Amino acid sequence: MNSPENSIAERIFHFIREHRLSVGDKLPTEKELAAMFGTSRVVVREGLQGLKFLGILESSTRGGTVIREVNYPLLSRSIQFQIAINNVDWNQLTDARLTLELGVLDSLCGNLPPEQLEALREKADCTRTGNTPEELRHAIRQDQQFHHLLFEYSGNPVLLAYSQLLECFFDGHRLPGKIEESVEVTGDHLQILSALETGNLELARGTMRRHLNKYKLHS
Repeated sequence: MNSPENSIAERIFHFIREHRLSVGDKLPTEKELAAMFGTSRVVVREGLQGLKFLGILESSTRGGTVIREVNYPLLSRSIQFQIAINNVDWNQLTDARLTLELGVLDSLCGNLPPEQLEALREKADCTRTGNTPEELRHAIRQDQQFHHLLFEYSGNPVLLAYSQLLECFFDGHRLPGKIEESVEVTGDHLQILSALETGNLELARGTMRRHLNKYKLHS
């Protein structure tokens, strides 16, 4: 059952949408909101605090409570935390990651400048000579940075924020035994990069699909 604070937060959110308020617009005072919703100022204050925590609102002594620009990093960290502590189905997480990365390829194909291509080539190399913890960490870090750069170079902050939700692929949530051979990972990365450079979207998408489907669990 929703708490009064959550219920009020929802009502405030709907108030913002119904009145088509935008970034920088000021909300009614706590007293006005309490009268509007037939509740106490304490409950309204708690509801506002919840929306501030989500990065939707911000307050100042002189300016009151206003709508703020979306803080995508804050939003993604909050959702990433929920993914980390809940029993999210691994294959669903893999599918979500694949959907995002295939979408990113659409915007990058044939549009990467030389300096970005060079940076991606540097991060594409995940080869290692052994299986020491240090080498494995380096290979995983290279893999993470390669995929992160794809999202960063898309220039879309929303996609970049969503990509950060899936970083559990690269940290403590990576499944045991799912670290692919480094030479194979590097080869996939380089083929994706070559396809993007030459404008071959079909090849880039096909390689990415094969590359990420390796992480799926099969019953």
